[in-house]
Amino acid sequence: GYDLPSSAFKQVRKSTLNLNGTKFEFEDYAPTAFWHIRRRFNIDSRRFLESMCAEPLTGGEIGEGKSGMLFFFSWDKDYISKTLTAMELPFFQRILEEYYTYMTCNADETLLPRFFGLYKIRIPGRPTYRIVVMNNLFQVPVGVKLKISEMYDLKGSLRNRFVTDDEKAAGVSVLKDVNFVLAGRRIMLGPDYGPKLYKQLQADTEWLKTHMIMDYSLLVGIAMEPATEEAVVAAAEGEEEHHREEPFFSMWQQEMGGLTSRELDGTIRSETYFFGIIDILQEYNMKKKLEHAYKAQILRKDPTKISAVNPVVYGDRFFDFMTKQVLQDFRAKPKAKKTPRSKKSPRNKSPKPPAEASAWG
Repeated sequence: GYDLPSSAFKQVRKSTLNLNGTKFEFEDYAPTAFWHIRRRFNIDSRRFLESMCAEPLTGGEIGEGKSGMLFFFSWDKDYISKTLTAMELPFFQRILEEYYTYMTCNADETLLPRFFGLYKIRIPGRPTYRIVVMNNLFQVPVGVKLKISEMYDLKGSLRNRFVTDDEKAAGVSVLKDVNFVLAGRRIMLGPDYGPKLYKQLQADTEWLKTHMIMDYSLLVGIAMEPATEEAVVAAAEGEEEHHREEPFFSMWQQEMGGLTSRELDGTIRSETYFFGIIDILQEYNMKKKLEHAYKAQILRKDPTKISAVNPVVYGDRFFDFMTKQVLQDFRAKPKAKKTPRSKKSPRNKSPKPPAEASAWG
């Protein structure tokens, strides 16, 4: 079972470490709770430490969003470490028990990010780092050569949500809502996965609204070409070489770490989709309320289109946009396949009745 006492979510394990003569303080938040979360997602503790510590983390760049947070990748690209603001960490602590329950009960279906550890590091003479470790949405199985050629950060709004050609040339790789719509993209999962994604997005959005969370996104990656047969074989060999346990694959990761695109009639297309909800630690706090009031009352902007809005408004807008602009309309009827017409029965013309019938008509 995964039941834990409330005290497990308030636990903080402190230690002082010495690295090359430099002492730094390390705090591990709710270690027992996160151990259970990792276990729920089939992550071995030894393997987790190996991924995070066997080789130096890579990255350290500021993300392309406005938060200014730093992102680091484990050497095997399985995990991402992201720095948090001084307000995000205590907020996560407050909702951690509810998050734990939701994730352990809905591991196979939820689109929420998988958080595997929460830490604080203090180094003399440097800023304090608050770090959360999470899964990498775009990680494909070892050995698979499947290039994600398009990435989108979708917040459910068209206001100021466009990446220009100049920004792309400057290195911005994650596109936004307007780019997605103009490109004519849809997450096409066919008659089976399509309705399931609709229901899960609805359930996850309701959870976020209940916990007064806003400013989250649906992160989408699209690989335009399918994995080759050779790549699939290489994946199996790579798993053995790295001695890795079978990873946890959710409902949305069944095909090379994502899902293959499908028409409404089930016909398989070439694209593979990777997607999940990200940035769920922004509370609708006093700062966001003041931002909303300033933009709505002083700048006279449309209060429903401002980014800093009440979580209920944000969630409803987010889900409405996803259903109308992002998801495949699985309620539409599949296009009927064209069949060749007989030359004897041209379109809009009924065959002539036999002569006998005409005479007696």
